[in-house]
Amino acid sequence: LKLQDDEFWNPRLLLDNAQGEPIEIVSHEVEFVEPDFEAYLVEKRRIKGVFHETLELKHFPFDVQDLSVTVTCDRTVEEVVLVPSPTEVSQVDRRGASDSQEWKIFHHVDCQIQLTQWNVTHAHGGAHGGDLELGKAVVELFLLFNISGFGHW
Repeated sequence: LKLQDDEFWNPRLLLDNAQGEPIEIVSHEVEFVEPDFEAYLVEKRRIKGVFHETLELKHFPFDVQDLSVTVTCDRTVEEVVLVPSPTEVSQVDRRGASDSQEWKIFHHVDCQIQLTQWNVTHAHGGAHGGDLELGKAVVELFLLFNISGFGHW
């Protein structure tokens, strides 16, 4: 079975705190999951970009800053599942730090799972409720970041 990229189901993932247009490398593969060997379309993204974060300066100049990469999706959790990659390790590319003399860059990357309810009001005035699953994401952050999105096939 050979499919073109434009034939794949689209998980409609967005990076909320990216500045400009990140560079994305997207790949697809089919995985069969036991016990029934259901077929799942797995989309992996490697994203390189600039992300913004509000600085926390409560203990200046000894603050520790977290860089969050916020992934959003307007599909339900039944349609999209974001999970950490079991085979690719999250890491930080320390070469991307512009002022390394003033910042100590830690190697630690943490993925957190959050499920958020949201409502969107459409132009016709109706509201649509949906679920958003953040985290469980392969926040493989080396200012490149991998997300595996699973869509049932």
